[in-house]
Amino acid sequence: MNKLFSFVSGLILLWGFSGCAPTSDELWAGRFSKDQKIEISITRAEKWIADGKKIPDPALLAQAKQELLFLSEKFNYQPAKDKIMELDKFLSDFTSLKEKAARDAASKNNVFTAAGHYKALLALIPDHAEAKTYLSSNEAEIMKRLQKNILDGNAAVKSKDFPTAKRCFTRVLAYDSQNQDALDGLKSVKKGEKVVTKTEDKDQIYKKGLDAYEKKDFLKAYEFFNAIDDSSYKDTTLYIQRSQDKIETLGLDGKEN
Repeated sequence: MNKLFSFVSGLILLWGFSGCAPTSDELWAGRFSKDQKIEISITRAEKWIADGKKIPDPALLAQAKQELLFLSEKFNYQPAKDKIMELDKFLSDFTSLKEKAARDAASKNNVFTAAGHYKALLALIPDHAEAKTYLSSNEAEIMKRLQKNILDGNAAVKSKDFPTAKRCFTRVLAYDSQNQDALDGLKSVKKGEKVVTKTEDKDQIYKKGLDAYEKKDFLKAYEFFNAIDDSSYKDTTLYIQRSQDKIETLGLDGKEN
């Protein structure tokens, strides 16, 4: 098993650099032994789930589920079936939270914020009727607010208000993940932010972020968690997203969203 684990780890590392990981069909076609197929599939499914839960990323989670279904159907692999049940529970909870966040934002006329939540729902449930109707009915206003967030983000960068800039650009990317203006804007934010390097500094700032969040000072919490500058540190990414959702739902930054 140790040799197999080393073999799989080496392959995953190689595929990470080369971008040529085999599909499930290719695995089934006979390139690897049964044990290797199972180990490769479950390992990458678990990685996709871990990465997908951080943001969360509905598309990545859906990809993980397809991999688990492959294992369950082709090999009757019980750990994959268990993972599917666990993932389905997470996806159900995520759907409920996104629906509530979208409706709350829409009720406050935060059109662009609502659009971002509805886009996330469509990535998970392509035939989500409510999301499709909202996005179609508000298309012109959504585009207007997209541009406004780009302008606000760029203005915030110039004034060195990096937390606000990051919220604006992240809001755009929640709706359009490939928006080049927002991606470039985040690069500018990255250059301007102070980088924290010492583990003890990260821990101290993380605790301040938690304290601010518990006191419902979501603007300050967002600023602290972003100052850590390490998305993999504990559950920093999750708290950044939660803080941003609160800021937008409550309209705390005064930006058109």
